[in-house]
Amino acid sequence: VYSPSIGGLGRNSLVDTPMAFCRGYLPQRGDIVVDLGAGIGTESLLFSHLVGRQGMVISVEAGPTPYRALQRTLAAEGAENVKTYQVAVGNRHGTVHFPDETDEWRAAAIQDSSSGIAVTMKPLHSILGDADIRDNNVALLKCNIEGAEVAALEGLAEYARRNGITYYLPQM
Repeated sequence: VYSPSIGGLGRNSLVDTPMAFCRGYLPQRGDIVVDLGAGIGTESLLFSHLVGRQGMVISVEAGPTPYRALQRTLAAEGAENVKTYQVAVGNRHGTVHFPDETDEWRAAAIQDSSSGIAVTMKPLHSILGDADIRDNNVALLKCNIEGAEVAALEGLAEYARRNGITYYLPQM
């Protein structure tokens, strides 16, 4: 697969080895996939292709710089089955702060201070509600959010109980 917006995804790429990060479940046509910590959209784009027009990808990125890149990637590829949200995922509603924007946005993580860039934080069940994912089951939740994974899953607990979702949290 080649993506003009993010470059070549050739042999031995994520597209060729999606099971490396899907933990044993490869998204199918019609699935709903949630991509927390979507970055520039590499995996969201792959998920978009896998779930097809019948499926949906909820792509969440808190950092302003990667979020803009995510939007460009998806627009360039015509990924119309992806809904994007620029919010931080946590266990409550509120505001969190990221370090001031730099070229090294990949190292940015939520700070416990009031300085930096303010970003809205929501629990995952609220983001799913914003995306009109109420009674539909999420087939795959990819969560790579710089150490905030536990708080995100705490924010998913009620939705998971209501919809019978089992999730996997690697040891940290």
